[in-house]
Formats: sequence, structure tokens, C-alpha cells
Amino acid sequence: MKPEARIGGVLSRLLSLLLLVVTAGTAGYMLLEGYSWLEALYMTVITISTVGFGEVRPLSDGGRIFTILLIISSVGIVTYSVSSLSLLLLDGTLQRSLRSWRMRKTISRLRNHVVVCGYGMTGKHVIQELRRYRTPFVVVEHDPEVIEELRAHSMLVLPGNALEDDTLLQANIKHARALITTLRTDSDNVFVALSARRLAPHLRIVARCGDETTAQKLMIAGADSVILPDKIGGTHMALRILKPDITEFIDLITGQGFPDVSFEVINFDALRDEFHGRTLQELNVRQLTGASVVGVKTPDGRYIINPPPDLKILPGYKLIVLGSLDQIRKVEEIYLHP
Repeated sequence: MKPEARIGGVLSRLLSLLLLVVTAGTAGYMLLEGYSWLEALYMTVITISTVGFGEVRPLSDGGRIFTILLIISSVGIVTYSVSSLSLLLLDGTLQRSLRSWRMRKTISRLRNHVVVCGYGMTGKHVIQELRRYRTPFVVVEHDPEVIEELRAHSMLVLPGNALEDDTLLQANIKHARALITTLRTDSDNVFVALSARRLAPHLRIVARCGDETTAQKLMIAGADSVILPDKIGGTHMALRILKPDITEFIDLITGQGFPDVSFEVINFDALRDEFHGRTLQELNVRQLTGASVVGVKTPDGRYIINPPPDLKILPGYKLIVLGSLDQIRKVEEIYLHP
């Protein structure tokens, strides 16, 4: 049982018992002593709270016996309440519930984040890259041990089943920038992609796939990109033999061999107004920051590799910049809107 459900059950029982005693006490005083409902309620409350106020009117012998039974009942409820709440504190249920509530509140305030479904081997490497680029993310995971491991490293994690719409909504998917699904089976990833696309049409969805025959189904389900780790890994291993220098260089510039090196994409709209319509030579990125513009993506999706210095930066263009993390930060400080 979830901590929230357990706490809710205990509190519900306590409130039910308290309401039962107050109702029975009020009815008893009205029948035995002829009190009005307000007098009976007042007498019941001061009796079970043991505040020590006097009776509304002198009690009959029957009324005194009823008051004794009412006090014993209220003491029993207090004892049960204290023991139940103490048990919740001792076994950590209350603390876990409060921690879960705080985390859900934090997740509900996220904007432009990435939802990662599953924390297997692939998901672990996804999170490493997201943390390296300081990208906010939330992990959806159902394994209690994995959940505790992620929480121990101060990561946002949402316990639940990624196949359920309610879980994706709790991950604040409607305000996310992307979703990455790395679940164990291709069918689960297809289902997550389908649900995510329906809930958040704007979302960029990247899915892991183990079987090439399923890749097309993932694209139909709504995935923007499908990654086949076995295929990529096998190709990379072969190239390590056939073209080792090239693959080592690719590893270097993608951060696998040297984590201080990074690519960054700069959209035309993000550039300060004074740089619109300038040529690459006029931007002078290399001299001012040390980073290099290694490519440009045009609005029609075409890539220009090693763009010429006289290329003008026009609306819809995207600059692909390569450099160290410090150099990339300089690019952002000089060329981008604050």
C-alpha cells in the first residue's frame, strides 16, 4: 500500500471514531437528561476533551454513568490515535509521504523539462547526459529500490507506471519539452509514445527500440526519433577496428572521451537583434569565444558543413557550435538574449 493511502486510511478511521463518539454523546445527553442539541453537544465536547468545565445542569445517576462511559471511550480513541500515529512515525511512513508530497509539488512546477521513462542501463546514461547539460528532468520508475537510489542522489523521481496516462500527467508532461522512453520491452515503449503524443502533441519523443521491425511502429505511434542501441553499438565497434582515429575523435567531441567538449545549437530567434543578418565572419565567434561554428541548418532542413565565412545568418537558421563548456558559455553570454 502506498504511504499516502495508508496515512489516509488511519486518519479516516480516527475521524470516523471521533465523529461516532460525538454523535453518540450528543444523542445520549439529549435522551437521558433532556438537553437541547446545543447543550448536549457542549457537554459531549467538554467531557471528551477533559477541560474540566462544570455540567450544564446537575446530572442524574444515568447521566453520570453515561459520562463515565463517554470518558472511557474518548480515552480509548486518544490511546489508539497516539499509537497509530507513533507507528507511522517509527516505520517512516509519514516521512516518506511528506517527501513524496514535496517531490510531487516540485514536479508540478517544472517547465521545459524532460520526462525519462525507465531507469535501466539506457536510462542511466540518458540521465548522466541530462545532468551534464544541466537540463531539468523527472524519472518515472516503478521499482522501489531504484526509486530510493535516485532519491538518495537528489534526483526527481515519480513512482508509478509510465504506461498509465495519470502517471504521465503527474510528470507534468504537458509542460515538458521532451520525453525519452527506455522501457525494457518495445511494446511498452510503443504504448508510452502513443499516450504521450495524445496527451502532449507538442512534445519531442525519443524511444529506445530493440527490434528494427518495431522501429516503424514507434514512429507511427508518435516517436520523433527511434534509437536502436544494439545497432548503434555494433556499428561503433566495427568502426573502432576499421577507422579507429575517426571514431575516437567522434567520441571526443560528443563528450564520451572528454566531457569538457560539447556541441550547442543556437537558433536565429535566440540571437541578439544586432547579430541578425550578419555573416559568420562578422559574428567572429572563433576569435571572441574560442568556439567554432561547424555547421548550419537551414529552414528547409538542409545542413551546411563547414559553412563559408560570408554565409549570412537569416531567419530560421540554426548554428551548430563546437567548443569546451566554458567556450559555449561565452557564446551564450555574447550572442544570446539574456
